[in-house]
Amino acid sequence: MSMAVAFSPLKNLLRVSPDGTLQGYIALWGTTEKRDCWNTWFDRDNPPDLGLDFLPIPLLYEHGMDPVVKKEAIGKVTSAWIDDNGVAFKANLFKDSPHFGRVMSEIKTGKLATSSGTADHLAEFDEENRFKDWRVVELSLTSEPCEYDMPMVKIS
Repeated sequence: MSMAVAFSPLKNLLRVSPDGTLQGYIALWGTTEKRDCWNTWFDRDNPPDLGLDFLPIPLLYEHGMDPVVKKEAIGKVTSAWIDDNGVAFKANLFKDSPHFGRVMSEIKTGKLATSSGTADHLAEFDEENRFKDWRVVELSLTSEPCEYDMPMVKIS
């Protein structure tokens, strides 16, 4: 599988407003031929259990591994739905977070996309590495999304 990032028709579908309302994707549909950096994929015809009945979930920065922001929530995901591209979401960044300015600055320079995270015991894959269960415990803004076609966040 090539590591090159292909042009994504989704490039304009991940947006944040100046007040911190974010809309984009938790997951994009894949195929046996279109997989992410872990060689896994989300099947449009048989979506995994994402556990999104329990919203809100925290919005983190770099999956909680940044030495400054750490595991502090920078926002929350408030709704999620399935569409033709994948699993879409709406979230709100916390404007009173001490990291709001940094996050918005990195968004303005095109550095951040989204990536979902779960706990190991909540993830299950079939024999083709298709997601069966992927209970999302956090969504992150990250500079290195595992999904090659995940669009970068843009200011709307």
